[in-house]
Amino acid sequence: ICCSDGSFYWSSLFLAASSKHLQKILSHSKLEDDAVIILPDFSTHFVNMVLHKLLETSKPEFSREECILLHTLGIHRINEIKKEERLIQIKSSANKNDSKSVSIK
Repeated sequence: ICCSDGSFYWSSLFLAASSKHLQKILSHSKLEDDAVIILPDFSTHFVNMVLHKLLETSKPEFSREECILLHTLGIHRINEIKKEERLIQIKSSANKNDSKSVSIK
């Protein structure tokens, strides 16, 4: 990711998972090539901080400027992220009556 004051590396897998727009763009690049995202209106510190915040926080709160960056990257409806509980049932083919349920948050 190239910014106004330098550049840094970030996971293309994470970017693709965060944005359908970036997913389309990154899917067209070759695996052996490094994709480059140019963000001349933002500093490396700011972009890195926002991406970490997106990655590390279950329900992040973003400022107006942070939302502008996320919108620029094609990451929309970010303030609607909810941490939902999911139920997964695992059944064994060995014993059809034996099943286990796991709750994942």
